[in-house]
Amino acid sequence: MTHRIAIPGASLVEHESISVEGDEAHHAKRVMRLDVGDAVEVLDGAGGIASCRILKCEKLGKREGWRMEVVPERVRRVPPITPHVEVLSEPPKGNDLVRMIDQLSQLGVARWSPLACARSEVEPRAHKLDRIRRTAVEASKQCGRAWALEIGERIAFEDALRAEPGTRVVVCHQNGGAYRSTSAERVRLLVGPVGDLTEQELQAAQAANAEIATFGPLTMRIDTACCAASAVTLASL
Repeated sequence: MTHRIAIPGASLVEHESISVEGDEAHHAKRVMRLDVGDAVEVLDGAGGIASCRILKCEKLGKREGWRMEVVPERVRRVPPITPHVEVLSEPPKGNDLVRMIDQLSQLGVARWSPLACARSEVEPRAHKLDRIRRTAVEASKQCGRAWALEIGERIAFEDALRAEPGTRVVVCHQNGGAYRSTSAERVRLLVGPVGDLTEQELQAAQAANAEIATFGPLTMRIDTACCAASAVTLASL
């Protein structure tokens, strides 16, 4: 299996070398034992995948780590996964959020954002958001997705119901009807907090013509509900 390197925002041009430093270079050299002539893939996180060869590998110093130069031999552009699935939920506590982001990335979800509800208890701090952004990048390398999972800003429930035209809004709730497959190219999934959505929030969802749907017969944890709803939605286009 070819080793993957993630460089968000990198310019991928055939035969134009790319410099790789920091953790990515250290992992490739010291953990994977790669060297000049070995094959690697570079992901830019925005649909680009470059098949490369390592041209140069050098030690910068005891503390500076390694630097590699890789040369793209072939660059391909991959379209985004359809449907475009966006998940908004209260962040699960502790490491459950990190695991959930890893799983959503592997499933092919396009974007996750924290959802603020009347009974919400958790608001992730900046350092936690930075950590899950790194998790999303690492998951992209593991599963080979060309478009990295985006991490959005916190959105109030009422605002989340107002999606752009053409977006199907689905409120995941145990008392909803069975989820129906759709031809919509964009789906927004809303998963409420541990304390559940209020009656006023459910009424607001109905007034906004959002679908209230269930994705299983049992009460799920937030992270499980997000992944289950995403998997069903992505598989039922």
